[in-house]
Amino acid sequence: MSQFLLFLVCAAFGIVTWSLAEYLIHRFYGHRKDKKNIFTVEHMRHHRETSYFAPTYKKVIAAILVLLMSTLLFGLLFSWFVGFSFSLGFSSMYLTYEVIHRRAHTHGPKGAYGRWVRKHHFFHHFKNPKVNHGVTSPVWDIVFGTLESPEVVLVPRKLALDWLLDPATGEILPEFTADYQLRGGGTAKVL
Repeated sequence: MSQFLLFLVCAAFGIVTWSLAEYLIHRFYGHRKDKKNIFTVEHMRHHRETSYFAPTYKKVIAAILVLLMSTLLFGLLFSWFVGFSFSLGFSSMYLTYEVIHRRAHTHGPKGAYGRWVRKHHFFHHFKNPKVNHGVTSPVWDIVFGTLESPEVVLVPRKLALDWLLDPATGEILPEFTADYQLRGGGTAKVL
């Protein structure tokens, strides 16, 4: 096998592995009752405050440790080239996940995938935290039977995302009314 093909295979394996890790971490550590692990604490705050994201330095420290361990493990088991290639794929997908997740909270959708990501993810946030654990892909939710595809996502007024609201009225923008409805009394936050 050529070096280039080996690189592609190992990087692809890293990408798929991140996708599975994204699902498993979110499902089994994001919503734990014990609240003793840092991921649970940060994730539950993110659910209470939709504009909150864990500080970047915490993510960088965790990512460096995971990448060092995966590079070392695959490097010792196979070769340093394999370890590096796997870790490059894994970290590239992790960075992609971070961008997609943050933009889902801060920007309106562009295209069918953007629309799907937001609807899928915000159903998890606002309706049922026991489903839709994959942010970037539904694959593992399908595999593990945790996929729900709602017609409409009910968004609590106090947690409504800025991109979803008309600044003049505080109501859902017309282009999003087929996918979202506000629930609860009071006024939605408007900047």
